[in-house]
Formats: sequence, C-alpha cells, structure tokens
Amino acid sequence: MRTVADLGGARGNLVARLAAAHPHLWAVCFDVPPLKPLFDEHVAKLGWPTG
Repeated sequence: MRTVADLGGARGNLVARLAAAHPHLWAVCFDVPPLKPLFDEHVAKLGWPTG
C-alpha cells in the first residue's frame, strides 16, 4: 500500500501521523471546504506542504 486517504479527516491528524511513521505513503485528507484553513494551519505547523 502506498496511498492512504482519510475521509472526514478534519485537521489531518490521522494522515499526518501515518505519513510520519511511514514516509513511503502518499496521504490525502478529505473534508468539507470550511475546514481547509484549519487543515492548512495545522499541517503548516508540522512543516508539511499543503495542496
């Protein structure tokens, strides 16, 4: 497995932890658009790019 998706992932905690523990993974987090600023802020604090 190389890809993991979290549906309803809010701030991305699950995918961030999985990707940190398994660097070969490509992780994606889906949720409603109003949560994107919270996700972007949280992931930026982790030092990860957002897209």
